[in-house]
Amino acid sequence: MKFYNLKSPAFLVWLGFCLFGAYTFLPMFELTLSDGGVFGAGAIILALLVIFPVAMLLRWLDVLDQEPLGNVIAAVVWGGLAATAAAGPANDALITLLSSIVTESSGWQAAVIAPATEELLKVLVVVLLVIGVRKDIHGVMDGVIYGAFAGLGFEVIENLMYYFNWLQAGLEQGYGPESGLEVLAARTYFALSGSHIAWTAVLGGAVLYAVHYTNEPLSRRLWVLGGGLAIAGVLHAFWNSPILEDLPDALYILKGLPTIVTFVALLQWTSKHEEQLLARVLKTLPTGLVRPGEGSTLVNPIKRASVALRSLRMSEEDRKNLNRLRTAQLALVRAVILEYPKSTVSARIKAVRVARQGHRV
Repeated sequence: MKFYNLKSPAFLVWLGFCLFGAYTFLPMFELTLSDGGVFGAGAIILALLVIFPVAMLLRWLDVLDQEPLGNVIAAVVWGGLAATAAAGPANDALITLLSSIVTESSGWQAAVIAPATEELLKVLVVVLLVIGVRKDIHGVMDGVIYGAFAGLGFEVIENLMYYFNWLQAGLEQGYGPESGLEVLAARTYFALSGSHIAWTAVLGGAVLYAVHYTNEPLSRRLWVLGGGLAIAGVLHAFWNSPILEDLPDALYILKGLPTIVTFVALLQWTSKHEEQLLARVLKTLPTGLVRPGEGSTLVNPIKRASVALRSLRMSEEDRKNLNRLRTAQLALVRAVILEYPKSTVSARIKAVRVARQGHRV
C-alpha cells in the first residue's frame, strides 16, 4: 500500500497538517523573494543545499532496505511544513503556561520549551508511516532514517525562518537585503552538530523499536521509548541553553559534540538490530553467500568505512572485485527483505556466487 492514499487515516492526518504548514509559510517565502530579491533567492538555495549531503549520508547508512523515496519525501515535508508550523503555536502555548517558571531573560526558555514540543511534533511522522505503510517497516533503522529526514525538513525551514526574521528586522533598521545571510550561513554550518536531524533520529529509532518489536517485553520497549525521548530532549535543551554560548563562532560547533557522540552510539546500537535482521535473512538462503564476519562489515557504518579504507591498499582489480561482491550481497539481501519475486532472488544468488569467484579471499 502506498502512503499517499486518501483512504488512509494516517495520510489524511499528514495531508491536513502539511497543508496547514504550506498555508503558514507561503507568505514568508513570498516576502523573502520580494524583499530580499536575489539575496532572498540565494538564501532559499543555501538553506536547501544542506538536504543533499545529509540525504546522501542517510541513504549510505540505510543499506539493507533503503526506504521508498515517497516515504522519505513524506518525512521531509512533514518536518519542514507540518511540524515546523505546529511548533509555533505549541511553543507559544507552553511559554504562556510556564512564563512564571522560566523567563526569556533567564536564557533557559528556549532550552525548556522547544524540546518538549518540537521533538514530539517531528517524530509523529514515524508513527504515521508505521500506520500507513507498515509493510515498508523492517527494523529500527527505519525509524532512525525517517526521524532524521523529518529533522532535516524541520532544520531547513527553521533556518529560513531565522533568515526571514533577521531580513525583516534589518530592512526596518535601514540595512540592505543581505541582512540575515550571516545567520543563515552559521545555522547551516551548525546543521549537523546542533541538529534536529540527529535528535529526531534518536527519538525515531526509539519510537520504531517501541511500536515494531512487539515480541520484546513491553517494559523494555517503554524504557527504550522513554530513554530516546529523554536523550533527544536533553541534547536539544543543551544546544538551546546558555551553556558555552560564549564560544567563538568557529568553535561553536564543539557545543554539538554530545549530539555527534550520541549519534555515533545510536548507529552502533542500530547496527546490532540490522545484523539480527541480516542473520534472519541469511537463514532463508544457501550457506556461504555471506560468510561469518562479513555480515557486520555490510551493515555497521564504522566497519564499512574501515573496509573501504583498507581496500585503498589493494590493487585496483582486487578493490573492484571486493566492491562487486559486497554490492551483490546487499542487492540479494534487499531482494529478500523487500519480497522480490523468486526469480529475482535466484538471479541475485547467482550474482553473489559469480562475484565470490572473482574475489580472492
